[in-house]
This record gives sequence, structure tokens and C-alpha cells, in this order.
Amino acid sequence: MNNIECSFPAYKRIMDFGIYKKILDVKRTISNVFLYGYISNDQEDEDGEHNKDAEILNWAVDTHLDSKRGITQQSQRAKNILLLDQKLINSNKLSHENEKFFLQYSSFLTTLVLGTEKIDPSQYGFSSLNQLEKAVASFCIGNPELIKSYSDNYFWFNSKYKNEISLNLHGDFFVNQVNISDPEIEKRNLFERFIDFESVKEDPPGGGVSVWQDSSQFHLALLKYAQHLGQEKMHEIVDWREVLEETGSFGANTSEGFGGGSFYDHRMDDKIMVEGEKLKRFPLTIDGRYYGGEGAFYLPYITKENDLHFLKKYDEGSIEIDLGPQKMNFATSLKFTRKDLPFLLRGTHMLYTRDKSILPQVINAFSKNLKTK
Repeated sequence: MNNIECSFPAYKRIMDFGIYKKILDVKRTISNVFLYGYISNDQEDEDGEHNKDAEILNWAVDTHLDSKRGITQQSQRAKNILLLDQKLINSNKLSHENEKFFLQYSSFLTTLVLGTEKIDPSQYGFSSLNQLEKAVASFCIGNPELIKSYSDNYFWFNSKYKNEISLNLHGDFFVNQVNISDPEIEKRNLFERFIDFESVKEDPPGGGVSVWQDSSQFHLALLKYAQHLGQEKMHEIVDWREVLEETGSFGANTSEGFGGGSFYDHRMDDKIMVEGEKLKRFPLTIDGRYYGGEGAFYLPYITKENDLHFLKKYDEGSIEIDLGPQKMNFATSLKFTRKDLPFLLRGTHMLYTRDKSILPQVINAFSKNLKTK
């Protein structure tokens, strides 16, 4: 199945118009239909809880069989729900491969979330029912972490990217982003003006950084970026313990070998690469791993616009940088602005790997280094 994401214009409306809260009200049902790959027709589950999906399915059957109703929005939604049910019954695929049907026949999730009454899309900021339904479906498919009771990953969204910081089972540290931007275009028909955009992003482009066993270099790059911006006293740095209490802490508390870790203070002298500046020594870099296990080399890079990019060493990359002894080619893996910095710090602190005792070591060394300047 293609990677399905909700576009930012759709995401913003889901959050701003209260749809997300309604999604949380039925999160158990959504998780179950995705997990098992079918709509239940049992009125109660094995725990004696009311099956909301069975209620929606029964409504669809009754509405479809009501000959007096005629063709209405609700009858069309009911037909769409029954087509989804039939697709799921006939499918021999694994449950997660059936998620595409929930996008193709998106009335089920929207009816589950917003109810069986007639829906006015404009009340939720959408110009059509189809636009609204695709938004709800793609949001639920693309953001399973956001409809859980808790999440051990850290997410945030901006107008262009969906950003995620996560750990794998071994505690390896990943930072990823996908481009979910979509233009909002004002159009008009015979009756009104409206805003048009795509609700769904299929296989959106993106990038990532895998720093493998040690996130201290990535962490240091964020601190150096804050210092460059004159924000070294920001809440997420000075009050990092308080922030950690807010986010919680996930992952291993010591290194994989149970020998603990260490942070070398001399790294604090490494300068972060800034566009247009010439360095006298090799800049701050990050050692990591590509997803296939091959070694990776990343360069934190501050642009002329004061954005923070993470560049990946790539022989065929279009970005050539003079690093002193030699020139290297890079490709951009991640792009952040100063607005992303608080989220980056929160997520990195929350998911620090692998030895969390290194976190205060880095903060203390950074603060000490500031005082000596």
C-alpha cells in the first residue's frame, strides 16, 4: 500500500474545527477496524462494550433499504459504507493492506466520527463532502499514533512538513519528515466562492536522519543552532527537566551494553556549519546509519535564512561544500526553521538514546561553554 498522509490544509481544519476530538471519541473502534480489517456486525465486543462500527453498519443497511428516502446525501453515504463492507469481506489481504479501502470508500470513517445525520462540510471548513471524507480517512490512516491513548513517538506539524522523532526496538534514534503541503486555491462556481485543495497526499516526498546509537551529536547541533539564533536561554534548554516531565521519557535508560555512555566535552568546541562562513577546523558532524545499515555522515547546516538543514553526504548530491581539507557533495535530508526548534528539543529529550545520563552532561557542558565566552 502507498504511504497515505493527510495534507496540511486538511489537517489544520481537522484540528481547528473539533474533528480531532470527535476522532478520539471513537479511537477504539477505528483501531479495531484497522487491526482486524473488517466492520463488525456484532452489537457487543468480547468485553461487552458497544460496537460502534456495528451501529454504523446497521444504519447503512436500514437507510439503503428505505425505499421512501430517495437519493440523498445519507443514502449515498450508506451505499458507500456497504460497498466498503463488501470489499473487506471479499479481501484476502492482510488487515493493514485493507486500509486503502477505507480511503476509497471514505464515508464509513466520516460517519463513524461525525454521526449519521446530514453533514454540512462548510461547518468544518471544507468545500465538499468528498473533500471532508478524504481528509478524515487519510488522517486516520496516516496518523495512527495520534489516535492512540498514548504515543512513544513525538510528532509535530507545520505548514509544509509532518515531523516525527522515534526510536526503534533497539533504541536507535530517527528523525523523519514528509512534505504534506498543498496549495489552497480560491475558486468560484455559479453559486459561491470556495477554497480548493487536495485532502490526501500519497507517497509524499520526505527525508530523514538516523543517528543510530547516540543522539548527543544531534542534540548538540540543536543547542548550537539555538546559540546561533540567540535563544540559548529558551525554556526547552534552561528548564529541560520540567519539559521532560511534561513530555515523559521513553526508551532505554542506559546504553545497550549496560556500560553507560559518555559525552566528550571537546565536541563542544566544534563549530556548526553556517552558509557563507569559512571554518578553520572541521565542523560539527553527526555519525549515523542509513536504513539498510550502511554508515552515514550528516552535516548540520545553517542557511542564510537562519534555517537549520541536515545534509547527508552523497557523492551525487547537488550541494558542494568546502570542508577545509576537501570538498564534499551533499543532499538535503531534513529542513527546519526556528519555529521547529522547541519541538525538536522536546522530542530529542523525550527519546534520548541510548544512555539518558548523557542528556544533562550535554546541557551542562553547553551552559559551561557559554559562561566561558
